[in-house]
Amino acid sequence: MLRWSGTKVAALAVSLTACGDGHHVPGVTVADSAGIEIVTDTRSFTELPVRSVPGEPVQQILDEALYQVTVVQPLLDGRVAVGVDGAGAVLVFRDGERVSELGRSGEGPGEFRNIQSLVHLPGDSLAVYDPRQHRLTVFPLGGGDPRVLSLGDVAPEDGWSRIHALEGSLVLVGEGGLGGGGESGIYRNTSPSVRIAFSGEMLATYGEFPGLEAVAANGMVGRAPFGALLATATVRGQLVVGTAERPELLVYGPDGRLDRIIRWVDEDRAVTQKRMDQFVEFQLSLVPEEQASFLRGRLASMPFAPEHPAHTKVLSAPDGSLWVGEYAGPEAEIPPGRRLAPLRWLVFGADGALTERIETPVGFVPMALEEGLVWGVYYDELGVESVLAYHTER
Repeated sequence: MLRWSGTKVAALAVSLTACGDGHHVPGVTVADSAGIEIVTDTRSFTELPVRSVPGEPVQQILDEALYQVTVVQPLLDGRVAVGVDGAGAVLVFRDGERVSELGRSGEGPGEFRNIQSLVHLPGDSLAVYDPRQHRLTVFPLGGGDPRVLSLGDVAPEDGWSRIHALEGSLVLVGEGGLGGGGESGIYRNTSPSVRIAFSGEMLATYGEFPGLEAVAANGMVGRAPFGALLATATVRGQLVVGTAERPELLVYGPDGRLDRIIRWVDEDRAVTQKRMDQFVEFQLSLVPEEQASFLRGRLASMPFAPEHPAHTKVLSAPDGSLWVGEYAGPEAEIPPGRRLAPLRWLVFGADGALTERIETPVGFVPMALEEGLVWGVYYDELGVESVLAYHTER
């Protein structure tokens, strides 16, 4: 069952001209409301054909230090930087060979407790953000001492955050925290997101967005089963935000003003008790039998989100297009579950129109797009991680 999502707009709707070539896209309209462009696709995305990422990987990085990979960032000249929480460092590769290692695990200068974001800066430097320490460390890739910038004044104190590059500056996105005040239930806290200069000066504010959808119950606190996450990306000087509460992306200009809303048709996202029971059984199958008997009662009585997210992460491409992840269930977020089924993505063009659906290989979790390539981490049958790149073109 499909249902319409989004408020009605009292404005003139016109057919969308796709990619500026003069051809109209049936079922897609553009409207203007108080200066905000609203692109609406009334086609059911589930009826669109699915195209698989073609062939074998074109690049592969195998390294014994690749454990708990958190971020993959292509650089210039064929290099790629990989944030690795297991090593507490950023590893830089060229042609599959490690050429440098930046930082180490710890709390001192140039050390990390968590590596959440990597940004390639002008002058061939790499900014590494550690949200646990609210600290940005900038490494000159040609060698030299790193510079450290504290973001404690703008980062949420009791939550997570990440950074993106935007027009010679940074966007710090607050992603909320667990919270709940000790009461059992489902919570989703909000945090502000801001644009800042490399000096830390505030340049613009975007408001507050809901972060992790969390649960507190039975002495456990964490992400709610079927809970949503905030998805963000930057593309062509704009910040793209998806709260996953509805099939909708919010696109903000560098001044913090909302410029565009992209909407598509919703599906039935209700989570039933039967579906939750299936997930509990999956979790119990991953632990020894003596632990499973102890956990069964605690998990079976845990609250769960009434609806699953409308989407997962958002990735941006150099041509201005966006990949929006379709929700594959909470099993896909646990390493063994990543090999259950391929991930699928909705692709929106630079004009906001839905262009196609793409399926990526089983075990592969996309993390970044560059010209003609999708980069990510691959988990084999034993959970061993490697970094792969696939062609995205037909």
